[in-house]
Amino acid sequence: MSEWWMLIAAFWAALLFDCVKIFPARWRRVFIAGAWGRTPRLRKKIRALARARHARVAVSPPLPVAWQAFADDLPFSFSPEGICNVTVGSVGAAPPELRVARSWKWQDIRSVEKKGGRLWINDRDFCAVTGYADAAELWALSSKCARLGDDARAVFLENVLRGWFRPSHLRRALARVGARTVTLAIFASINAIIALSLSVYFLAGGPDVVGDAWAKYIVRMLPMIGLYAAVIHVAALVFAWLAHRKLAPGRGAQRMSILFGAAFLPPQVFRLRAQIAAATLPAQHPLVWLAAIGSAGAFRKRASLALRDLRWPLAPARNPDRQITERIAEWMRGRVMIEAGRLLVLRKITADELLAAPEADGAESRSYCPRCRDQFTKPDGYCSCGIKLMPLKKERRGLCGDGFCR
Repeated sequence: MSEWWMLIAAFWAALLFDCVKIFPARWRRVFIAGAWGRTPRLRKKIRALARARHARVAVSPPLPVAWQAFADDLPFSFSPEGICNVTVGSVGAAPPELRVARSWKWQDIRSVEKKGGRLWINDRDFCAVTGYADAAELWALSSKCARLGDDARAVFLENVLRGWFRPSHLRRALARVGARTVTLAIFASINAIIALSLSVYFLAGGPDVVGDAWAKYIVRMLPMIGLYAAVIHVAALVFAWLAHRKLAPGRGAQRMSILFGAAFLPPQVFRLRAQIAAATLPAQHPLVWLAAIGSAGAFRKRASLALRDLRWPLAPARNPDRQITERIAEWMRGRVMIEAGRLLVLRKITADELLAAPEADGAESRSYCPRCRDQFTKPDGYCSCGIKLMPLKKERRGLCGDGFCR
């Protein structure tokens, strides 16, 4: 055991280290992970195995059959008038931190650059880089909007936003990625079983357990096992290259980046399916992910948070161009509310259910904040988040002897 444990520990530590993802302090992402069987098209199977988490730190399951994806709150708002960095419809209990609200009319945007995971417009920090748009895509969006008239610009932006709320498109993409990577997952799983079996054998003192004859036979077979594992490793890389080329034909640099590390670090082969899925699945709003594959409870929780953020938004700490920022954000909220309403219809839930006033948590509770749901003993006023308090749900009186129905 003393001869092998450091090598084995380093092998599995490399895999576990690759499973941990830490996001920037000023931006939280929704991390979705799950596992496929041989029938990824079955919606119920995908939904049962998928899990979503909104946090700064995400841990992907270290399984060769696992997949992962990242979804983001909308990092900016736009309208026919311009663009601002106000987030609308956030699915997090705490929306992304916004230090300064920045707004530009489309005609005033001169440059869009990426600096350290952030997008900068006109040499000013704007928002986090997300799957919705990188620097080149945001520049193309702003350039096209600057050329269009107001009516055509509104139609164009509505189509762009609608493209981020397409659950049927997402389900088809999941099925496509699952089908393209199934052979890769099989080869990676075989190598994972070999590596796990050898690890258990040596760490548990296998030679002493099986006896000298079997121990010598296994030692003689180790070179052959290593050769088989090397052939399977190469086969997994080949099928990973083929899968990525089919799913993302124009991203050769990304393909080489994914495969290069796995070629020289065998544990990363176990994560190839997850990496290819994260790189090729389309950018969709977190509510779309939950509507497509999430449980009813997870969807209701996040949909409630998103609706509350749309109905009762928080004001930015600093807002130099308040009027234009508010106009842009208000236009965006209206369109996102429409898309969120379609998702609610899909899951057979109403906004009134999710936004209904809560029951009093105590005899002295009189009001609550409709955004954070904290309750207060005072009948009116404002919450610490700046939202006006609303009355709690009234008790239902009945015909019971004490005046209340239980």
